[in-house]
Amino acid sequence: MKIASIHMGNDLFRRYMMGKYSAAIKRAGAELEWIDSTNNLLSYDGLLLPGGADVNPKLYGEEPIPECGKPNIFRDNLEMEAISIWLKTEKPLLAICRGMQILNVALGGTLYQDIKSLQEEKHSDILNKNKGNHEIEISRQSLLHSIVERENLWVNSLHHQAVRKLGKGLIATSYSLDKFIEAIEIDGHPFALGVQ
Repeated sequence: MKIASIHMGNDLFRRYMMGKYSAAIKRAGAELEWIDSTNNLLSYDGLLLPGGADVNPKLYGEEPIPECGKPNIFRDNLEMEAISIWLKTEKPLLAICRGMQILNVALGGTLYQDIKSLQEEKHSDILNKNKGNHEIEISRQSLLHSIVERENLWVNSLHHQAVRKLGKGLIATSYSLDKFIEAIEIDGHPFALGVQ
């Protein structure tokens, strides 16, 4: 099985994270290929939308606030195009962190540009990135629940943005205890899952 993912960038941290994603996909029995165009996108078996830079707020009709990080415009545009193409199929889509956020934006949703003043849980905890640092509640009628077979789960967290208004066709299937959306799915799609 071959999975496609838009190239994350060439700085040291992005290359490190690309290695982490590739290793995880390999452990799951598939091969991850980093792409920088949508030319052959439909030849792949799955699409991964990984974490990374903040999504450009202009894509959901807002001006950036000072707390919003610098977006990667090339990646934003390429992922928006890839999502549009991919969702015409019923092939698997996994969106992680920024990937979940860009999926929501591509379907007409909005984001909180910075949740620090609203959060009650630690949603960006680099020191505890290898263990769970806050709890989420998972809907029993969700793809995520069928995978983890739990209604509650402790998760790690490295985000300062979150889904605000859901995009068209999306359903929230998990929330943090302070009520931020932690997972989304496309209603009726066999496997389109976003996790924070």
